[in-house]
Amino acid sequence: MIRLRLLDKLEEQWKGCERCDLSRSRARIVHWRGSPDAPLFVIGEAPSAAEDAEGLPFVGGPGQMFDLILKQAGLGNEHAFMTNVVGCHPPGGRAPEPEEVKACASRLQVMLRIVRPRALLLLGSAGAKLAGVQSVATSRGQVTSVDMRCYDGEIRSWPAVVTWSPGFVVRAGGQGSKPFQESLSDVLMAWKLIDSVDGRPIG
Repeated sequence: MIRLRLLDKLEEQWKGCERCDLSRSRARIVHWRGSPDAPLFVIGEAPSAAEDAEGLPFVGGPGQMFDLILKQAGLGNEHAFMTNVVGCHPPGGRAPEPEEVKACASRLQVMLRIVRPRALLLLGSAGAKLAGVQSVATSRGQVTSVDMRCYDGEIRSWPAVVTWSPGFVVRAGGQGSKPFQESLSDVLMAWKLIDSVDGRPIG
């Protein structure tokens, strides 16, 4: 409950944010979905039009696809905390600009401080860039790390796995496609990484 109250406070603090130009085109700020107590912290690219309309990340077709991938991995929303690198929908569904990601960085840092996950799953190119990765195709399926200033100035390093964005999986053919199977494999890798970081069985 403490984490939930802190996340509610964060949402209130960011209400009406005008730190970048995305504030002009959004309907609402999209914060998070899932469990504040989850060991897996999932970072997507930018809110879609459907997410902008509902105010929740990972909804609409891509969100349903990601839920299906989680289900195939034997996981549910209680196992993951889901958010995006930025809280606002870019016009036309374009990728967020570096300055927009930077403007929203402190929001992501606070979320990490509150949730205190054991591992990260980075979706798509915008998520992957947090780990300094430029190409999902050449980096997915490998363990990397994300270093971020988080705990009152402390720089924390999280183990991370990069994978395809759910939107890309949908465009590639959805369930049964190669990107779907690769995403499933990457989710399982991230979950096993949690086990190895924690040092005890999950379940």
